[in-house]
Amino acid sequence: TRNRLVLLAGMGVEFATRQQTSFYGNVSQSFRPVTFSELTPSALTEVIDPNLKDSRGYNIDLGWRGRWDDFLVFDLSFYHLQYEGRIGAYLKDSVLFRTNIGNSSSTGIESFIEVDFTKMLWKQVSGMPSIKVFASNAWNRSRYTSWDNPAIANDPAKSIKGKRVENAPEYIHRFGLSLKKKKKKKKKHT
Repeated sequence: TRNRLVLLAGMGVEFATRQQTSFYGNVSQSFRPVTFSELTPSALTEVIDPNLKDSRGYNIDLGWRGRWDDFLVFDLSFYHLQYEGRIGAYLKDSVLFRTNIGNSSSTGIESFIEVDFTKMLWKQVSGMPSIKVFASNAWNRSRYTSWDNPAIANDPAKSIKGKRVENAPEYIHRFGLSLKKKKKKKKKHT
């Protein structure tokens, strides 16, 4: 049994400009508890560190968002995520030993833009369908900053310190198109 009382601090600020845009920033602590599966050996040859701790970290993001005229919406942000106390396993005395083994750092830029071509090109024409195009793009650099596996710590060919974090793609691109036609209101006859 593990009981926890975790208080996480965070703060966000936003500064609105006169041009329908705003600058924003946030900083917050993060927490990832040890899960039941991580506390349970998956085989008889696996040992769980009795001092296994919850993972912690923090997140910072800074950005600029808003709209231009009536047809363009955008958001551009920079972020940094620090993940400390990652859980992993290595061979110790011929058995798999699961413990807090390393830290990682992720830094990136995310952007979103959406253009309403109907409002941009045919603002005065009524009854036109709404035609919107959007693009969402992200660049992410996630690397291990430490990995305390004694078997590979002193071997630069095997060490994962400085290498990419798995399941963290470097680029993500999403594009889309939406069409919407307004229904004409039926006239009521009396």
